[in-house]
Amino acid sequence: PEFSAAIRTRIRSTIEDGRLVRDLRLLGLRGIDPGEGPNKDTDTVFRYKFNVLGGGDVRYSTKVEVSFRPRHPADVIEHGLADRSISDRYLPQAETLNVSHYGRLAATRQKLEALSGRTIVQARDVFDLHVLGLHRTPTDWSELAAQTASEILASGLDRTLEISYSEFEGQVVEFLSDEARSRFGSPSAWEGIQLAVAQGIESVIAAQAGLS
Repeated sequence: PEFSAAIRTRIRSTIEDGRLVRDLRLLGLRGIDPGEGPNKDTDTVFRYKFNVLGGGDVRYSTKVEVSFRPRHPADVIEHGLADRSISDRYLPQAETLNVSHYGRLAATRQKLEALSGRTIVQARDVFDLHVLGLHRTPTDWSELAAQTASEILASGLDRTLEISYSEFEGQVVEFLSDEARSRFGSPSAWEGIQLAVAQGIESVIAAQAGLS
């Protein structure tokens, strides 16, 4: 509870800070509608949704989400500059954008856990594993094997192959750029993604068998 209270206070003070509004206006944005958050506050996650106000009546929905789950000891956080080809689409006036993120192996393991553990299977988890290159070499499958429970891999493999193209289309393709949609927006492309990710998971399972 004390962490949630501290986060809530920090979010509110940041939103109400006049410097933030000035910075947003430099980017062509009018300000922030703080909403009535937090929208979720449990022992495992804190989520606060709000809207960034653009020109006219445009509202960009976003959120701050904090996980209180213990971090895996192998989850190293990396720091660096965002790819300008991506950040310039949203912040063309910004010179640089510093971001913090998990490394590739940590993100891959987390996605495998999400794919296996969700109540409702999500096509985006399979797509993300494909983007992360689980199926490509060089991938340290033995390191993933040592960090990932066997039941997670078995469940993830089954779930990867059970998602239909219509689910992928509605959950992922609809939100892709025109260029990406032309590349991935077909049943044959989705089947290729599923088979590639399944092959990657099978490689991790094989590496796990070699560790025993």
